[in-house]
Amino acid sequence: MRIYLAGVEQHDSNDNLFKDEFTNVFASYYYLRSKGDQRIKEIKAHTKSIIVDSGAHSFFAETDNVNLAAGVHKKVKKTEISPDQYFEQYLAWLSRNRDYFEYFVELDIGELVGQEKVRHWRNVLKAEGLLPKCITVYHPAVVTYEEYLKELDESVSRYIAIEGDRRSRARLPYMELIKSAYDRKVKVHVFAMIKKNALGTYPIYSADSSSWKAGAQYGACLCFVKGELKSVRFNTDKKNVFKLAGQLGGVEKLFHETLAVQRELRYGLSIHAYKEMEDYYTELWTKRGIVWN
Repeated sequence: MRIYLAGVEQHDSNDNLFKDEFTNVFASYYYLRSKGDQRIKEIKAHTKSIIVDSGAHSFFAETDNVNLAAGVHKKVKKTEISPDQYFEQYLAWLSRNRDYFEYFVELDIGELVGQEKVRHWRNVLKAEGLLPKCITVYHPAVVTYEEYLKELDESVSRYIAIEGDRRSRARLPYMELIKSAYDRKVKVHVFAMIKKNALGTYPIYSADSSSWKAGAQYGACLCFVKGELKSVRFNTDKKNVFKLAGQLGGVEKLFHETLAVQRELRYGLSIHAYKEMEDYYTELWTKRGIVWN
């Protein structure tokens, strides 16, 4: 199993954050596009595997009358470009930077433009030679299960993504979807779904989350305990604080006089927890006989 850290594109201190421990990151083109081509190169210098997300949900969030399957909050600011323009800009960026990422997620906005448009864009990606790195996305609102099976069989990258679990809708038949992919040797990425009840139940290949960033500026970080991530608050949870301090080599390192250094240390601990979680579930599913190629 691979756990990808989302949200790294907005950090400038990757050399301090990763320390060669965590190699999987999930970066959004929506945010990368304003930082020039240099940002993806900087991220690549400190990581091994990068998935670039299209930023479709952030793009959607700036448009009117859109009901995303995964659910996002609408923003006051509206986008001034059309879906076709966004795709063309994304395509150009992908073409220029193809050597700096392992995979990218297609612009999966079939609910807005129709799935035929998405298929047309795949053909454009194919012509550009990018399809071997393209993670296609299954959205049940616009793709039938039969079409999903066909897409698995025809997948060039042998990698597909599925919506993460949401309270606002019935749970998808993850086991059926994942088994169908596994039997065809197609890897499955599930968006933003790293809870214990999911990772211990469904043998996914990869998932992403930005929760490693949550709380660091407020005196908290993540710790991996008994199969799940726990938030540790430094002003209340003394037992876990001293456990974390042992990993760093002293309590004083958790309370550095420079606030920016404190945050980096706490980010580092959360990243370490992600790595522990990744190793834990890889071993768990290996023992159960699930080994992704």
